This record gives sequence, C-alpha cells and structure tokens, in this order.
Amino acid sequence: MAAYKHPISLEAALREVTEERFCKGHHYKDVALTDAMVAQIVRVKSLVNMGFINTDITDEALKDLATLPKLKLLFLEDNKQVTGEGFRYFAEKAIDHISLDGCAVTDETLKTVLQVPRLKSLSLKRTRVTFEGLMAVAHYNKVSFYLDKPFTDEQIKAFEQAQRTAGKKKPAATLEEDLPVVKQLLLDFFAAMTEWEAFAAKSDDTEETELLVQEKCKVLFEKYCTDKRRAGYRPEGIHFSLNEGGTYGGHQIIDNELVTKNKIYLYTQNDRDDQFRFLIIRKDGEWRIDECQRHDGGWTKYGL
Repeated sequence: MAAYKHPISLEAALREVTEERFCKGHHYKDVALTDAMVAQIVRVKSLVNMGFINTDITDEALKDLATLPKLKLLFLEDNKQVTGEGFRYFAEKAIDHISLDGCAVTDETLKTVLQVPRLKSLSLKRTRVTFEGLMAVAHYNKVSFYLDKPFTDEQIKAFEQAQRTAGKKKPAATLEEDLPVVKQLLLDFFAAMTEWEAFAAKSDDTEETELLVQEKCKVLFEKYCTDKRRAGYRPEGIHFSLNEGGTYGGHQIIDNELVTKNKIYLYTQNDRDDQFRFLIIRKDGEWRIDECQRHDGGWTKYGL
C-alpha cells in the first residue's frame, strides 16, 4: 500500500527550490504534487538532483524535467502513473542516474528509458519489467542496473553475465591456451595473500616484525604483480583482513574477458556476492596481475 500523500500548494513546492540562490535540488516525498507544479518548478534552472517520490506526477512531467539544463540525477520512486514512456522527451538529454523503483515500467517502456543518452545507472526495483524484458536489454552493458524484486538472485546473476558477455571485445588473437595459466596465477596470488595475511595477523607490533611483514608483502607482489606503483595500497600501504581466509579466501573466478593478445580480465565473486575484476597483462612474455576493480554501480579502482 502506497504511503498517504499530503496536500501541497504550488507556493510551498516552489519554496523548496527557491529559498537558496543556487538550489541544486530537492526531493518531494509523499505529497500530491502534480505535473502542472513541475512545469513551474523547472523554471529554477540550477537544479541537478531532483526526486518525486510517491507524488501525483505522470509521464507528462518528464517533458518539463527534460528542459532542466543541469539535471543529472532523477528519482521517481512509487509514482504509479509513471511508466517510463515520458523519457521519449529525453532523447537528446544526457543524465547520469534514473530511479524508477515502484513505477509502472514495462518491458516496452524500459526500451524508451534506455534511449536516454550516456545513462550510467538505472534502478528498476519493484517494477513490471519481466526477466525476458530485462535480458532483451542486456546489450546496454555500460548501464549499471539496480535490481531486486521481482527478480531472483539467479536471474540477476544471469543478467549480469549477459551484460558482461555483450561488453566483451573480440580479441586480436585467441588466448584460450593462456587462460589456464592466467587463472592459476590469480588463484596462486589469492593463496599467497591468504598465507601472508594470516602471518601478519599473528605478528606482534615491534618495529622488526612490522618490517618483516612489509618485506614479505613486497616479495609477494614482485612475484605475482606488475611493478607499477600503488600509492596508498599494498605493498606500500600495509593492511590486512582479520577475517578467516583473509581478503581473497572467499573469491571464486566466475568469468573472463579476452581484451587483447596481452590483456585479460578475470571476474571474481566473493562469499558476500561482491563482484571484482582483475586486469592481467603479459609483459616480457610473462603474465602479471596489474590492478583490481570492484563493481559498485560501475567498475572502480580497488586496491590489490
């Protein structure tokens, strides 16, 4: 059951975005705000982050919202009259994030939403989109989707795999013969890191021991990783997990991507379902781990 909507006047709605000289945005929630009010609100051209959560707006409000020159974040949760069809007005309007949780988005209107140029992330929790409709847009691999019900964990994983597959480039030359070597390299690195972290966790805090911990970490990286500097991260910045198995004890390799003849991504998932990818490069005829990235609404740098 949707939350009760409180009455709101146009004067009160405008006050929220005009009290500051350069207002960057406001989230209206549980108010009977209408399309006509949105037409007045968008006269404030500095708005960047806007939310209309459980209001009375429809897809027609998007025609006015598309005129905001700086709009980058748009939250439209629990608006039952918003189907996503209104994003046809955004055909030439780039925006970073859209949330349509609890809206009446269908398989067909989802296609309209995804026509928004340079969209980075889209939240589709509690919509009418089916698994078949979701898989039909897996080729939008540069958009990060936030999903829960009605999709199962297995369906979400299948969709993420389909996105990865759609984003893979055809390698300059086949590296199938190198994959076992690269996978074993990463697994050996995980095992070595687990052993090192167990040693570090049991060590005392004397200066001599701390130097030994750092030296062992340095040797480990020299064996498995490229020699580029990793300021703030291991092996320069020493840190370790106190959890059983350490940082990588729960990681499993779930996919690979052959980028070029000298670059491979290996994708992993830990026991908390967090996903990572490791860039492995071939240098001077030897494969070495170059960097780690974590999936968090996109791939971001993450220390080894």
